[in-house]
Amino acid sequence: MYDLYHLFKKEKLFIFPRCTLTNLHSQTTIPIAAGQNEGHRFRHRELLVHEAVDIFQPNVGHVGGYTEAMKAAAMAQAFNKPIANGGAWPLHNMHLQAGMSNGWRVEFHYVFWMMYKSVYNQVPEPING
Repeated sequence: MYDLYHLFKKEKLFIFPRCTLTNLHSQTTIPIAAGQNEGHRFRHRELLVHEAVDIFQPNVGHVGGYTEAMKAAAMAQAFNKPIANGGAWPLHNMHLQAGMSNGWRVEFHYVFWMMYKSVYNQVPEPING
């Protein structure tokens, strides 16, 4: 039974050795989420090919925009992996999550939400959630 705090484990290092993450994945039952800080879709491919993650996290703000994020998400879909946004830019990433059939969750950070509100006139607000 999972502790509610550890529904999945995210990578803590900005750049991590793929072999280390693959090794960790093979030795735990806690789902691993990674990819939020990857800036190139071929690094995302390495995570998938080596079965290093359970939940894939392409980030529109880090991977090079919507087109690259959609390509990374499509790779995850080919491996039957859900995508979730981990980290910054929830307003941008929620569109990626909604537009992909393997889209799952968007992580919201208060500081980024407040930044959006200071830049944009009408920011969508969460309702009952």
